[in-house]
Amino acid sequence: MPRDRRARPAQSAMLSGGMMLRVGSLIAMLVIMGITINRYRPRGVIRAVNQPGAAEQADGAPQQVVAVAPDARPDAPPAKQPVPIERPAEELEQFRHDAEAIADRSLTILPVEQKAYFQLLRWVKEEPLATLVAADPPEASYQNFVLRPEKHRAELVQLELLVRRALKVEAPEGNSAGVKTLYELWGWPANAHGRMYTIVTPDLPPGFPIGTEVEETARVFGYFFKLQGYELGSAKPYAAPQVAPLLVGRIQWAPFVSPNAEFEPGMYYALVAMLLLVVAMISFWVWTGRRKPAQLALRNATLPATAGGEDYVDSDRAEEDAYEAAPPSDPFRFVQEEDGHAD
Repeated sequence: MPRDRRARPAQSAMLSGGMMLRVGSLIAMLVIMGITINRYRPRGVIRAVNQPGAAEQADGAPQQVVAVAPDARPDAPPAKQPVPIERPAEELEQFRHDAEAIADRSLTILPVEQKAYFQLLRWVKEEPLATLVAADPPEASYQNFVLRPEKHRAELVQLELLVRRALKVEAPEGNSAGVKTLYELWGWPANAHGRMYTIVTPDLPPGFPIGTEVEETARVFGYFFKLQGYELGSAKPYAAPQVAPLLVGRIQWAPFVSPNAEFEPGMYYALVAMLLLVVAMISFWVWTGRRKPAQLALRNATLPATAGGEDYVDSDRAEEDAYEAAPPSDPFRFVQEEDGHAD
């Protein structure tokens, strides 16, 4: 069987046009993902507290900022002293009397608890947020509330809350606090995930989102009322309810602004480079697609005569034609001639 010794085109080491287009699209997608992550990823939680002029409370009065601890430098300004909230002794005694009817771990606020409940709401309604901030209350302790709830009734505390649900509810008519609408917030502290808190407040800062899927961070200043019971959606039948400390107070909040909101010039350069790369990939793919039919036609076409009038003959092809035209040889012919047995 004759061997095919015709020259074959060398295989190209480069990727095909379609493959290069896929690679270019993958690179473009990775660049877009990197720019998006770099721009919108959080750089840490920005607290509304300690931000001068971050927001205003609902009644329009500016919020008072809690001073941070002074530096070790001699010229550091002194820290502001907490301003305690003073109440008449008869009000405190009345609340202690009414708080004896509070039942912790109940799923709702019982009718016997409403007198103490609306008394806390009346205190909060009468006190602006600046007064609560200036008092600089201690951080809330989940363990203290769970172990000794009766000891910490009406204790003013603060905490940074990751709000995950904010609901608007109607208050009972004719209540002693004179409120018509209340807002119920659910979430957990920033430093203790999973320990649920519920906050009841008569007012929300302007622009605060309301719904069952909220992702906001707020500073809460409120009075501890009771351990509020609640049931998990995945709880088994007859399972004991979970508990969440219920605070009645106000929240301090400012919309979170990402430090990466500004579009840096480097991102423009990256987008332009990515666009040029994609255009180059598409151009190469189109060019290779148009060149393939011409290459196939050139390979199948008959080569023209040379300028000297002689036909161009491929040496390998001529050798193969001569090999095919020669008759089959007798491998023993030379031996027969040497032995004298030739025909």
